[in-house]
Amino acid sequence: MLEVKAMTLDSLRVNEPWLLVLMGITGDAAEVMYAPGLARAWQQKLVHPQTAIVGVAPDLWKGKKWTEADVKAHIRKGTGIKSDQEWTALGLEESIFFKPGDVTDSSSYLALKESLQKLDEERQTEGRRMFVMSLPPQLIKVVVLNLAENGMLDDPDKNIVFIDKPFGASYQGAVELRSLLESEIVSAAVA
Repeated sequence: MLEVKAMTLDSLRVNEPWLLVLMGITGDAAEVMYAPGLARAWQQKLVHPQTAIVGVAPDLWKGKKWTEADVKAHIRKGTGIKSDQEWTALGLEESIFFKPGDVTDSSSYLALKESLQKLDEERQTEGRRMFVMSLPPQLIKVVVLNLAENGMLDDPDKNIVFIDKPFGASYQGAVELRSLLESEIVSAAVA
């Protein structure tokens, strides 16, 4: 059965470092929704200083070749912070990492897993990861299956899947996605 947990600041243990893995970081939602929230969380010290944001997206998106610097600029634009001094003082930039990869290509997940393990060690997160699905519903299925198959959703206390989109365009699609989540993420928390 799918394990669903209520998400509160206490349940996320914000006093401990996490890897926030944002699937679809180059999209509009990352800039419009997540960037302002992340900036507020950093400003208000709601996250541990070792927490990192790992953006995952194709390196070629919307006709543009994306780099880690582009992703940082994308997030900065979304925060509305114009001053270099204010941006530097926030400390968010050095916590943003970009892992290019095609979420529909199963081979890219091994590289993602290796990158996350390296950041786990550097940031001392002890494997705490929240996978944020900022993707169309039809891609969520692919991503969840690949994360599960590559052992990135094995620990329900440390691996969380956060879906910010509606569960599809229809009731039937929502039922199918929930069924997939129940079968593939038996041991992971879904918020």
